[in-house]
Amino acid sequence: MKKTTIAFCVLLCLSWIMTERASATADADRCNPVAALDIHGDRATWSEVEAFPADTSAEPGIGPFDVDWRRVTMAHGADRQMVFVRYELNAAADFSAYPAFYNLFIDADNNRATGYVGSDGQLSIGADYLIQGANVFAFSGGSVQTAFGWELKGAAQSDIKDSGKDIAIAIPMLLIGAPSAFRFVLLGDNVLSGNTPDYYPDTANTGVSGGFFEYSTATSTESADADTSNDRASATGTPSQ
Repeated sequence: MKKTTIAFCVLLCLSWIMTERASATADADRCNPVAALDIHGDRATWSEVEAFPADTSAEPGIGPFDVDWRRVTMAHGADRQMVFVRYELNAAADFSAYPAFYNLFIDADNNRATGYVGSDGQLSIGADYLIQGANVFAFSGGSVQTAFGWELKGAAQSDIKDSGKDIAIAIPMLLIGAPSAFRFVLLGDNVLSGNTPDYYPDTANTGVSGGFFEYSTATSTESADADTSNDRASATGTPSQ
């Protein structure tokens, strides 16, 4: 039964990807339903999950303790309860001590005319949600899309390996509005250490014509066996800019 359900999810994903590719300008799109994914376990469990294209650019001015993205991978439980994200990095800031370096902007309604577009309008998407470190925030700036205004919604779980260069997080889907599909970009905010920020995709900071990724969460009637029981992060404070 579980194999049949996952196969059905894959077909839904493929259908979505073919439709979106006809009209969207995403740099890449993915849809990875899983029956089980333990973020605290061996990373070999991610081996069958298709990653987004690697960031192969060698941006100047990124230090050894900054964020230098290498690759991001996403998956979701077949019951659409959780979204799983894996960051692989060439260089890493301390995720626990300096979460503001790690920014995942999510456009849940796939509409740049709503949500945060950056203080200078530089983002390629309108972000309705921000995952900063393990904390989940919803945009609260209203029609002022350049306002860095966010409301804390809760916290994801996280697991850190390889001296901080391999980070997995599990985000409750309801905290980001349970979208059927969303666009996203990543920002390693190395300006906090006086260095060069790392956007992923590389053109995510070039405004309306910039690059972004897309992810689909196919629906399923079967519950996923994801491990969501340990190391839940506490949600505190407001995001740093």
